[in-house]
Amino acid sequence: MQSGTLRDPPLIELLLSLAAQRANGRLECGDGRRKWTFWFEGGRLSATKSNLKSEALESLEAKHPDVGPDELARMQGVIRVHGALRAIDGEWSFTPNDAPPARKPVDLLAACWSALGDAVPDDLARARLAGLDGRFPRLKVGGGVSIDELPFPAELRAALLDLDGQRTLADVLDFIPTPPEVARRGVYLGLLAGVISVDEQGASTPKVIVETASPRAAEAKPAAPPAEADPELDRLRAEQRRVNGAANHFERLGVAWDADPAEQRKAYMRLAQHLHPDRWTLKPPEQAEIANAVFAKVSEAWEIIGDEAARAEYTDRVIHGKKTEDELAMEKVQEIMSAENDFKLGLGELNNGRILQAHEAFKAARDRLPEEMEFAAFYGYTLFKLNYGKDDMLANEGEQLIRVSIENGTKLSNGWALVGMLNHDKGELEVAKRALLTSLKLQPTNPIAQRELKRLQRRLEKDKESAPAAGIGGFFSKLFGKK
Repeated sequence: MQSGTLRDPPLIELLLSLAAQRANGRLECGDGRRKWTFWFEGGRLSATKSNLKSEALESLEAKHPDVGPDELARMQGVIRVHGALRAIDGEWSFTPNDAPPARKPVDLLAACWSALGDAVPDDLARARLAGLDGRFPRLKVGGGVSIDELPFPAELRAALLDLDGQRTLADVLDFIPTPPEVARRGVYLGLLAGVISVDEQGASTPKVIVETASPRAAEAKPAAPPAEADPELDRLRAEQRRVNGAANHFERLGVAWDADPAEQRKAYMRLAQHLHPDRWTLKPPEQAEIANAVFAKVSEAWEIIGDEAARAEYTDRVIHGKKTEDELAMEKVQEIMSAENDFKLGLGELNNGRILQAHEAFKAARDRLPEEMEFAAFYGYTLFKLNYGKDDMLANEGEQLIRVSIENGTKLSNGWALVGMLNHDKGELEVAKRALLTSLKLQPTNPIAQRELKRLQRRLEKDKESAPAAGIGGFFSKLFGKK
């Protein structure tokens, strides 16, 4: 069993290292009370587990009732990956060859890509690449992960396919036609997944060396005959350039995406017969090396194009630009996490009495996830708070949003706490007290209800202290008014 801390290496580097090594086993990590478990099979993330209630299927189902079970399971896996990546202090341990109790695969590469810049700050990629500016990145063939598996935008993928080890990392990052942070994330993820390697020196190019010799030496030593041309090597190099420059698997095979499957098979068979390693065993080493590399690329393409279902999915995604279920689920996860971040920001502003700022944050959260009743309720409260006594229509709209959220939502404790706050603001103190007690009955540890009940009790006590004075005044006025 191997073990270490979550600071060195960072968890994202550990996860992708296991993917690149095609590892099998169980990775456990945590930062004290929070714990996550990830199972790997052949480098694929095949199952996840955590002890967080917010990451349990029951919580996710309650929060997203319209999401189907398959998408919910994928969402759960991604949320767990993101949650673990946010943990900074803690420990990890890896137990080899430990199979998962049940398989619920997660696209680890897509989860890590979407985490960069969010759960994993850009400062990490920037720091990790800082010492490599003068080195020369190149595309690595035959690693544990293929570049086609990385969920990169087309312009980033095309730029990385051109990495030949002849430009420095700084030049490469300047050249990639994406925002700088996207280019940096792509290179960082490629390095971690073993798709990119970096050399200390640039790839060598043929050089002509001219030696100056004395006339006598020139007479004594006849000129060397020119090197013989190697047409086969030239053809292989041309084929390698074509395959490496292909924009998709169909172009690698040299056929149209909408060609008949039989034609696509013929194209593959022609290439395979010419490039198969057995044919090049007795050939010069340089020829064999290029042929083997090109054959690997062609075979990789045929694994997808030769399978009807995989070809259809690939055509939809790469040719027509349709998003996969995993990509759609990933977008949903990103939207959820962004909304939750907005909501947390709103809570912080509300606790500090900055109602306008809280309102803007709650509105952003609600706009992202209108089906989330809790977000709507807090948005409704700040809408009421900002407009009470100024715009009755908007204030009433805010009050109705809270009531609707209680009728349709699942987190009723917060909803009742907001009803208590709203009625406190309106001066209906007994109604407010009943609402806050209802909130605490549903969730005794609700911090909002606890705080607001204390605030309400202070006001009730203050009003009670002033009540006798009012009563005496009334008594004497009646007394002296009597005739």
